[in-house]
Amino acid sequence: MYNALPEPDTLSELESYAVSIVKEAGKILAEHQNKPTKLDFKGEHRTDPVTSADLALEAFITNSIKAKYPNHSIVGEETESDNQAYEDYIWIIDPLDGTANFASGLLLHGISIGISYKGIPIVGCIYIPNNHNDGDIFHARLGGGALVNGISLDISNIKEINPVGLTGLPHMANRRFDFSRTKDTGLGEIRVTGSIVYEMVLVSRGIMQLALFGNPHIWDIAAGIVIVRESGGEVLQWSGSTWMPLTTILESNKADTIRKSRMPIMAGSLKLTEAISSKIRVKRNLLARLSDYISSIAGNRHRR
Repeated sequence: MYNALPEPDTLSELESYAVSIVKEAGKILAEHQNKPTKLDFKGEHRTDPVTSADLALEAFITNSIKAKYPNHSIVGEETESDNQAYEDYIWIIDPLDGTANFASGLLLHGISIGISYKGIPIVGCIYIPNNHNDGDIFHARLGGGALVNGISLDISNIKEINPVGLTGLPHMANRRFDFSRTKDTGLGEIRVTGSIVYEMVLVSRGIMQLALFGNPHIWDIAAGIVIVRESGGEVLQWSGSTWMPLTTILESNKADTIRKSRMPIMAGSLKLTEAISSKIRVKRNLLARLSDYISSIAGNRHRR
């Protein structure tokens, strides 16, 4: 499927180092969970939450990567990138996905580290906190299978929608997706968790049979792509008219393009995504529909 990938020993080394980073990052996260949390907002419209934990985690992860791989590139959610070309190896970091959940004391959040090589996702590592131990670490490398806490993951036996199984959807999913063709199968029991990273590992574990994401950033899905696929699943992207396997995360190696790249995503077992993808469509946004409407009016006037 892929050409000129890193050697297996290199993939194993990268995976092991990513695991070591998230283990330590998990300890930092635990320290912040026991402190009062101040929630701030970023972005032009100040609707995207951020805390001191987000910033501390990204700084730690970034410094850890630079210490061992100074020539590798890094894309982090909380750190703006220069408009520069990236190296072949790119580490893609979401230091704390589900920030609002974290700030509210809800353990539906996680730390995500993905690695790509020439645009191809090759390693994924995700830390999910819990109340029972030091947290769950999900990790995978291309061709190496997926593990959580040393236990293999396999969702290849999920082949159809279970009416009482869980399906993850984004907030107000009906505005983004057309589900009219799923009336015969249904979608199961719907859940909205507030964390894409969390839902990706639920899919890899078979707890969620399917998950749809309306417009995720690359750091939301980079690690999960590898983990889901290596657990026997598939990750599809909407190509404009149909669902296709997500084969590369890069349209170019420019920083601004990588950070702005967003598309609808579907994750689930290989057999289930094959069966359901033809029944779920992505709705065109309002501007696109308005443009079509104006074009149709202009065409009608021209024909007159």
